[in-house]
This record gives sequence, C-alpha cells and structure tokens, in this order.
Amino acid sequence: NGNAYHRTSPKNPERFACWANGKKGTESFPTLTTFRNATGQDRNSTVVEGVPINATGLLGRLATSPVARSLPARVARVTGQPAGVRVVGSFSSALG
Repeated sequence: NGNAYHRTSPKNPERFACWANGKKGTESFPTLTTFRNATGQDRNSTVVEGVPINATGLLGRLATSPVARSLPARVARVTGQPAGVRVVGSFSSALG
C-alpha cells in the first residue's frame, strides 16, 4: 500500500499485475483499479502512465502525489532522516 507504479502506456505492459491466488492459480489484472477491486490491496497506491521517468514526468507527478507515506519517528531516528516527511521513493542521501 502506498506504492507508485509506472507504465509506458495503459496497455504496456498488457497486464498491470498478476496475483497468486492459491488453488485458483494466478490471476491477471489489466489495471490498478481491477487489481484493487479483486484483492483489496493497494488502496493508497497510484499508477502513472504515458509519461517519461524524469523530473517533469513521473517523478514530477509523484512529488505531489498523496501516495507518499510519512516516515515514522522511530525509523527516522535510526536512519538520520527527518520524521514525518512524506517521500515517494528513496531519500537522496545513502543510508549508512
């Protein structure tokens, strides 16, 4: 939950996700919406389609996306990052 997905277009790749479903086998889903509805997963996730992965494309859109989750104080303290900051992806500095 709180994931950011990228596809070059709504049909590329053809399947958004494949889900292992026990005895039913693997189920395929063409969109994030169909995946959510069938599995109940990724309610706070987003998918960006048809934009390049750069500051003005995907990364630019995700910077203001509500999918970013706040970094818990305990994790922030251990990693030396600010608590409560909402970030999509990794922090720019390497964690040591």
